[in-house]
Amino acid sequence: MSTQDTKRVIRIATIGVEDRTRRTLDVVFKGPGEGAYVLVEEGLAESIIFDFDCFNATVLWENYRKHHPKLPTLVMSVNHKEVPDTVFLRKPIQISSLFQALNEIKVRMDALQQQAEIQLEPPKLHAHTGTVSDRPATIPSRFQKDDELDRLCGGVADVSLENMQDIEKIFYNPYQYFQGVLEKALQTALENNTGVLISGMPEQIVLLPKSNRMLCATPDHELKALCLVPVQQRLITISLLNAPDANMQALRQRVEHSLQHGHGKPLDQFIWKVALWTARGHIPTGSDLQRPVRLSRWPNLTRLLLTPYSLQIASLWHKRSYSLLETAKVLDIPQRYVFTFYSGAWALHLLKIAPSDAVEVIAPKEDAKQQAFFHRLLSKIWGKSGSQRVAT
Repeated sequence: MSTQDTKRVIRIATIGVEDRTRRTLDVVFKGPGEGAYVLVEEGLAESIIFDFDCFNATVLWENYRKHHPKLPTLVMSVNHKEVPDTVFLRKPIQISSLFQALNEIKVRMDALQQQAEIQLEPPKLHAHTGTVSDRPATIPSRFQKDDELDRLCGGVADVSLENMQDIEKIFYNPYQYFQGVLEKALQTALENNTGVLISGMPEQIVLLPKSNRMLCATPDHELKALCLVPVQQRLITISLLNAPDANMQALRQRVEHSLQHGHGKPLDQFIWKVALWTARGHIPTGSDLQRPVRLSRWPNLTRLLLTPYSLQIASLWHKRSYSLLETAKVLDIPQRYVFTFYSGAWALHLLKIAPSDAVEVIAPKEDAKQQAFFHRLLSKIWGKSGSQRVAT
């Protein structure tokens, strides 16, 4: 094996893979895999590991292949699957079988890359000189470096308190977007002590706050696009999972089956992502740039999508209170990084006003009692691991 091959790190994303298995893959890649593979977000991946035993697997697969028809893919299942143009891996996974399958994936990646290089547009002659054009050939985006995490923070420039026009541009109203639908659904679930079903979206979404799980077949890139446009809330339906009708009973059985097989994703992780996708470096309407804030508790950063300087901001707000503008100045970082973390923490109700010791959620809603109730429930849920049974 050449030195170049030894140093190559293959970027792999997972779809439909339960959180526990993903953590195990991460350990295996760093240990026996000797760092030759690394788990990344879907938009940065060179290959995919797809779990066909996940919730709504068929729908999820069709959406995935529609947008990534050629991406080298390893599919895994308890039962044998004949899926064209994929490498199959039977569960339970053995490390030797995993790396054998990944070697096949690597062969397919190399073949695709060679094909892409052959198909690059050949150099053209300038009509007036006959010389070869120095315009570089276009490299497929899959092989280009993509700083997705930095782009999550948007391109909002730093603002000054003296310029009100600039300040107005940094706010957004979460309740005009899917983020608002998500919070309303979550609050409905908590108040009724059950899971909920969100309908009227491209795919149905099940929220289970008591176990901190959610089920959704819509891929991240489609959800991200959905978060960018205002939604018509009248078209969205939020249904209680413990409703007695036959359709909901059938849904509960499917959800129960999915959870028993370890599927679903952490709900707090989903809320955080939706907030970041919606905010794009802005902050919720009603937030105060000069009012000191701090974390009411330490977030589970191992589950959350870490944007630039997340750890530094969390550490600072865990120790004492700072305003948003002070935070950017103390850490000597662009304000948009602070705004991004703030928006995610706001969505998870992790913020409190300081120096008061009373827990108070910073939110643009007027009903303080309702917000306090919501915050107490969330604190109990996010603070414990919970079971994976359906809340009914």
